[in-house]
Amino acid sequence: MNLIDKIKLAVCVVAMVFVGLGSWWMTADHYQTKISAMESTQAKAVAAAEKAARHSLELAQQRGDTLSEKLAETESALNHKTLEVSREVSRLASGRRCLDSNLVGVLNQPTAASGIATQAASAPVAADAEAFASDADVGQWVAFANGAYETCAARLDALIDWFVLMPTDDGGNK
Repeated sequence: MNLIDKIKLAVCVVAMVFVGLGSWWMTADHYQTKISAMESTQAKAVAAAEKAARHSLELAQQRGDTLSEKLAETESALNHKTLEVSREVSRLASGRRCLDSNLVGVLNQPTAASGIATQAASAPVAADAEAFASDADVGQWVAFANGAYETCAARLDALIDWFVLMPTDDGGNK
């Protein structure tokens, strides 16, 4: 290769470098603008998602507070009602024998659901003859059981209200 060919080759290489740099210089602003727009759009979307999540959390907290307050009022009313019933049972019960000692012994045994084997119902429980349940005992137990049942039902209703009334992303209910 002679000197003129080497010069031509060098000029071509320099021209190609300048063309490449020129095209980069001319398109860099365009793509920088596009990248900036994409970053701005993404930042706005993240901010909107955070705002929506914060709003959803605030609504859930308000709904939870409202339901908790309502449940506390209901439980207080049920406790008051159970106390009144218990007082009435004490006032009205005569203390007469209602369940004999064998039956009380069987009822006081752990149930099979607790994992402890129970005695056969046909076998009498060795209990002292004075260990019987009076009508007052049975009445108090029934009052307690009713109160516990109603409290449990109110708690379950509050849980159902929490999940049934939970808003979805589209603003409706689940």
